[in-house]
Amino acid sequence: MPGARLVAACSPVKEERDWASSHLPELSLYVDYNELLTDASIDAVWLVTPTSLHATQIIEALRAGKHVFC
Repeated sequence: MPGARLVAACSPVKEERDWASSHLPELSLYVDYNELLTDASIDAVWLVTPTSLHATQIIEALRAGKHVFC
């Protein structure tokens, strides 16, 4: 996506956050998806989550004023 920058990542899995912290230290890391949605510096979210979570997470992101890619 031209002009897009990866600025944050979210995972409840500690090992995934540890990997991101080591390999992508410039990112803001979140354990909680709803906390990520409150970050005003984030314009859009790209959901890479289980399909069963998509509908809820899309609605939450849209209500938070984010663009959503799923």
